[in-house]
Formats: sequence, structure tokens, C-alpha cells
Amino acid sequence: MGWIIDAILFNFGAKIFQKGTEGLKKKGILVYLKTLQVVRKSLLTFVAIFFLLQLMVLGFAGVIVTGAMLSPLELETKLWILFGASGALFLIPLVFLMILLSDKFWFHASGAKNLLNSAE
Repeated sequence: MGWIIDAILFNFGAKIFQKGTEGLKKKGILVYLKTLQVVRKSLLTFVAIFFLLQLMVLGFAGVIVTGAMLSPLELETKLWILFGASGALFLIPLVFLMILLSDKFWFHASGAKNLLNSAE
């Protein structure tokens, strides 16, 4: 007779456990969807800022070209000025991206260095 009560209690406990896991699954899915929404909005913002910066660099390059062509210098001097300015417009973002994407930068920025130092 005791095994019947045990079976009923086991079945009841399994149903409670199932209901609890269903609730956790729903909450987990909601958190996942919210995270996806935040990532999507962050990515859209990043792309918008990237294009804005590209337009600013293109406008700056146009100002340099126009200023060099309007100056009363010889053509060869103007071309050297444009060559140097174009090189700088290429190298400055390149160096910035190299620093931003480096492992060392993210090791410090993420706080992993502090975690390793505190673990020792």
C-alpha cells in the first residue's frame, strides 16, 4: 500500500517539476529574445555610426583635395600634399582598428587582467 502512495507522490512531484521547468524555459526564452533585441539595436547603431564616420572622412578628404587644388602651389607640390593626406587618412583608422581589435586591449578593457590578478 505504501508503494501506491510513493507512486502518487512521485507522479505529483514530476508534474510540479515539469511545470517549474516550463516556467524557467519561458523565462529563458524571454531573456534570450531581449538579448537578441539589444544586440540587434547595438549592431544597427554601430553600423550607423560607422557610415557616419565614413562620410566624415570622405568629406575631410574632399576638403583636402579642394584646398590643395585651390592653392597657388605647383602641381607636383599639390600632389605630394594629397599623397601625404591620403596616406594619413588610411593609416590613422588602420592604427585605431589594430589597437581596438588587439587581444591585449580587450584583455585590459574586459577586466580579465584584474580577475587574473585577484585569482593569484
